[in-house]
Amino acid sequence: MVRLLRSTLKDPKKIIRALEFAPSFLMGKAYLFIFGIDPLKVHNFGRIHIRKYDNSVIVIKSGILLREVEIATRGNGKIIIGENFHCEPYVRLNVFEDGILKIGDNCGIGSFSIINATKKITIGNNVLISSHVHIIDGDHGIRKRELIRNQKMVSKPIEIGDDVWIGTGVKILKGVKIGKGAVIGAGSVVTRDIPPYSIAVGIPARVIKER
Repeated sequence: MVRLLRSTLKDPKKIIRALEFAPSFLMGKAYLFIFGIDPLKVHNFGRIHIRKYDNSVIVIKSGILLREVEIATRGNGKIIIGENFHCEPYVRLNVFEDGILKIGDNCGIGSFSIINATKKITIGNNVLISSHVHIIDGDHGIRKRELIRNQKMVSKPIEIGDDVWIGTGVKILKGVKIGKGAVIGAGSVVTRDIPPYSIAVGIPARVIKER
C-alpha cells in the first residue's frame, strides 16, 4: 500500500485518476460503515450500493467489492458472506422476504452475475462463479386463468458445494444441488442435481464425465 501511494504521488496522471476515484471510494466506505460492515476488512474499489430494508441482515467478514456492486435485502432476509470474498463489477446479490443467501470463505463472483434468493441459496467454500451467471431459487406460478404477475413465487433451496467452478453464462434454477468439486460448463442451464466431481454441460445440463 505504501509503495502504491509513493508511485501515485510521483505520477501526475495517477494523481488525477486518484482524485477522480476518491468520491466514489469514500461513498462506498460510508455505505459499509452505515450498514455495520467493517470498512477495514471489506475493501471497495469505486462506488457500491448496499440496500438493507426492514429487519434484514447483511454480514461480510472480509473481502473486496469492485465498482457498482449492489447488495440488497428485504423483510427478514439474510446475506451472510465469509472471509476473503471477491466480487467483480456490476454483480447483484438480492434476498427477498425471509430468504437466506450464505456464501462461504474464499469465493469469487464474476462481473454482471445475479443471485436472487427467495428461499435459501447456500454456496460453499472456494467456489468460483464466472461472469453473467444467474442463480435463482424461485419461479412465478403459471396456473391458467390467473395473471402470472399476480401468482405467488414457487421457491426451492439451491445448494452449491465446496470447490465448484461455474462457467460463464450458466443459469442455476430452483431446487438444485451441485456436489463438491463439480464443474458446470459455460452457457449451461442447471435444472437437476449434479453429482460431486462431475463435469456437466448443456441445456439442460447433463454430466459428460467425471474429474
